[in-house]
Amino acid sequence: MKNTEVKHSPIAVAATAIVLSMFTPAGAQNVVKNPGFENGPLGPIAFPPPPGEPWLGLVTSPTEEGVVASPVRTGTKAYAFLSGPGATSLLFQQGVGPAGVLGVWDYSLWAYTADPDGVMLFSIGAMVGGESSTMTTRFVTGLTPNTWTEIKGSFSQTIPNASTFSILMSGFGNPTLFYLDDLNISPSTKVTEIEREENLTRVSFTSNSGFSYRLRAVNGADLSTPISTWPIVGASVAGNGSILSLTDTSSQPARFFTVETLAPN
Repeated sequence: MKNTEVKHSPIAVAATAIVLSMFTPAGAQNVVKNPGFENGPLGPIAFPPPPGEPWLGLVTSPTEEGVVASPVRTGTKAYAFLSGPGATSLLFQQGVGPAGVLGVWDYSLWAYTADPDGVMLFSIGAMVGGESSTMTTRFVTGLTPNTWTEIKGSFSQTIPNASTFSILMSGFGNPTLFYLDDLNISPSTKVTEIEREENLTRVSFTSNSGFSYRLRAVNGADLSTPISTWPIVGASVAGNGSILSLTDTSSQPARFFTVETLAPN
């Protein structure tokens, strides 16, 4: 599967000999559909799109824009997008992610262009009753020419009755051809505190509604084994957009932990 990854944010706590990381299994992290444009034919995306195609595309230059075979960052396809005065190009996707998406989210996309002065507008909204409330807006510009560059950041979704996300790319500034690949919107899980008292270790972290979390742990001798094989400690907890905690009662002086994010059902 394209554009799936395991995310680690190691934190060492010398006083208790704990090393902790965040772990998101493949398929649980990215809620963008067809994030690398691998599904579907080359060329402009038809409007309206064919069944099963999540992207909607409006192009100014059909000979330049659409799904292309080169350049690509990963896989075999990317998307060419024309930005600039006179360009009416749009690329957008609605229905992204699960319902009830309260919490902090990370986003990223990879962009490539020959013109460092080109500008493209990238925004993410939360859908409420068919209307989109903007969560974050980013002007993509100043890229190193002919190099894939990651554009990333985070945003807070605090609208309780929002159903899904929407993604929009639109033209702005000098006429520039951008190439896009590997878009990602992921639940942001960050450790906020680690406490240890005798044989009780408590790991606190940020959560997102719609996802569940569980703790995995190993002793030092098993640290080199794949994180996905580490034993599960206790039951999972459901995210609610606030800080949650998971605990371990092992008496081992050196334990290694990871908080695992589980995809919505």
